[in-house]
Amino acid sequence: TGSTSSIPSALSDNKSPPTLLLPPLWNSHGHNGDDGRILTCLELGAGLGLPSIVAARHGLDVVSTECDPAVLPLLMANLRSNLADEVYDYVSGDNDNVTREGKVERPVVGGDRSGEERGSKQNSGRVIVHSLDWSSDLEPSFLNLFGDVTGGPDLIIASDVVYGATRRSWPGLIALLVKLRDCRRRSASRSSTKSSRQRLTYYDGTEPSGSDPIILLGYTQRRRDMSAEEEGRFFSMVREAGMEARPIPPYLVPNSDTRILTTVFELRWL
Repeated sequence: TGSTSSIPSALSDNKSPPTLLLPPLWNSHGHNGDDGRILTCLELGAGLGLPSIVAARHGLDVVSTECDPAVLPLLMANLRSNLADEVYDYVSGDNDNVTREGKVERPVVGGDRSGEERGSKQNSGRVIVHSLDWSSDLEPSFLNLFGDVTGGPDLIIASDVVYGATRRSWPGLIALLVKLRDCRRRSASRSSTKSSRQRLTYYDGTEPSGSDPIILLGYTQRRRDMSAEEEGRFFSMVREAGMEARPIPPYLVPNSDTRILTTVFELRWL
């Protein structure tokens, strides 16, 4: 499983691939779909949350997650600095609304908010900051953040989370992606009506099968930190879980010819 033959073609030549930040796969249509539902994004290992900010600026509602308690306040501060009034903190509970009956009410992402004003900065979407450990079970309270229509996010972003220091977390990351896909499939199977909502598409215009989410993996090749064999091991794990890591062509991404750091892969379910 550690063979370099498992590495997707964009990396197998051992050359640094072009930087692909966050391709506009939703073509600025993150706002209301055909049924008024706002499309949703989950960022894993957000750090300072740049992909979350970009997704929100494109109109998607975002759940931005991080497990490091030292990083979470920095993530919150950066999101609020860039997105202002539509960022909610689920870590401290500062945004909890407690009713007279003692029930805690919290904002959720997605859903039909067609009659509401959007965020003041470039019509941005709502962002929720949440702690998430990849190896833990998905709590119903976490899945409930995405409302009761889809059972999970439309788009999952994991940017710069695969490197030497995260080796032990790779199985948890892969398992989490499978769990999130399965949650959406179960939700779709329980739905009594066929949704007419707008959907995100892959870079080539095709749609994911059924209700499966689109997964974007931003990967930076670090030879001083991780060998080619270890790199191949991760991508073998991806395939063993039933996914194909397909690199997005550089020509589809603005400025990809001037910056050389990271490749973005679509992890497509086989």
